Amino acid sequence: MSLWTGKKFSDLGLTYWITRQTEKLGLRRPTPIQVECIPRILQGQDCIGAAKTGSATLKDFLKTSIVFPIAEDVFEWSEQSQVATVETLDQRYLLCADYDRDTVLVEALRKYKEENEDASIMIFTNSKKDCQILSMAMNSFGFDNVCLHGFLRQKERVAALNKFKSKHVRIMIATDVASRGLDIHDVQLVVNHRLPKKAIEYIHRVGRTARAGRSGMAITILRFPRDLEALGEIEDMINTKLTEYSVDDRLVQRIFMQVKVARAEAEMNLDNKDFDERQHKYRRLRWIQDGLDPDVMEAKWKEEMKVREQERRERLRKENEERRARDKQTVVTDKRFEAAASDKKFKKRKFIAADKLTELVEKRKTEPAAKKNRDKSKLVKKKTKKTAQ
Repeated sequence: MSLWTGKKFSDLGLTYWITRQTEKLGLRRPTPIQVECIPRILQGQDCIGAAKTGSATLKDFLKTSIVFPIAEDVFEWSEQSQVATVETLDQRYLLCADYDRDTVLVEALRKYKEENEDASIMIFTNSKKDCQILSMAMNSFGFDNVCLHGFLRQKERVAALNKFKSKHVRIMIATDVASRGLDIHDVQLVVNHRLPKKAIEYIHRVGRTARAGRSGMAITILRFPRDLEALGEIEDMINTKLTEYSVDDRLVQRIFMQVKVARAEAEMNLDNKDFDERQHKYRRLRWIQDGLDPDVMEAKWKEEMKVREQERRERLRKENEERRARDKQTVVTDKRFEAAASDKKFKKRKFIAADKLTELVEKRKTEPAAKKNRDKSKLVKKKTKKTAQ
């Protein structure tokens, strides 16, 4: 379905003053939902309009809600389209190996910021701890950002949102807590640093950009070939094939060690005690709200965690064995990935010994601030010569 219609706002029965305001806002033509609902609203009829990501559960709740009494003859509108995302969204994938996800992210951001210096960017990851660590690492790379996850205090969340909305900070790193309910109009790019656990969450994440008729881009970082199955599930759900967003692999390899060390330094600097304390308080608060004894539940939780940890290790061992066997037998039939299938980068394993990484982090800490600033500028500076060509 087309985002815009052939009608004008003046055709919907709106007053001259309102149509003038829409023109001042740059809204020339109404969307399908506006065409269908505005005339009925002006006539006093209740309307429920559902977005592509809207749920039937929410519509049923509205119909029976005491807070929002809805008439029985309510008009219901929902967008009918085989594609679950908007037409103005450019959806891309970016391949990485198991060992260079963060490095690929940094290079992708640098490349995008070269062409869109003032763009607002949202980066999604899966866990609260990874969100915090990535935020700290990205700041050390020279990409100023704020983070948003469930363990932040309310005032910290509000401060982060205000900085991002007001464009004082152009990058937000978040968990799925930010994938719904936030109405931030001017987000130009969404990056999935890690694939969402459920395919439906992909739609909510990328829905943070290309809103209200604006254009936007979504880049999903994929481990090849491990994430191909999850990609297939997402593409089946949205009925759209993603196209490649490529970066220069030579530049990725050039900054690999620097990014790896910065990530390790962020992990060391993270106040695990404070982070674990917040997690502890969050659990106890949830138990109290459920009417349970927090001390009893804490003891049960610790026992469960021991069992879960053993099960997790066994599961990971089996999964790794199955993955290695599957990777050897993987036959790539999708033409988009034929070149990657023959690329040795995705077949090798690249690790840095823990003691070597610790040594590099300690060395980085003793470096003069001027050198650190030079390293940051190398990551984020524009390649003027290349652009000029």
